[in-house]
Amino acid sequence: MKKREGAVKSKRRVAAPQSSCTSASAVLGVWLAHDEDAQWTWTHTAQGSYVSGYVIAPG
Repeated sequence: MKKREGAVKSKRRVAAPQSSCTSASAVLGVWLAHDEDAQWTWTHTAQGSYVSGYVIAPG
């Protein structure tokens, strides 16, 4: 079987840090290439903190 040109890189799943606010719609994780990292965006409320987003950055 021939290798395809431009084959998809393998990915890894990275879990988001634990939230302290259970009622929020938080980010649970993200799929990243091995040369990428996630920078997590936090939202802070009176009920607690949770990961509300992320930016994928070079690792």
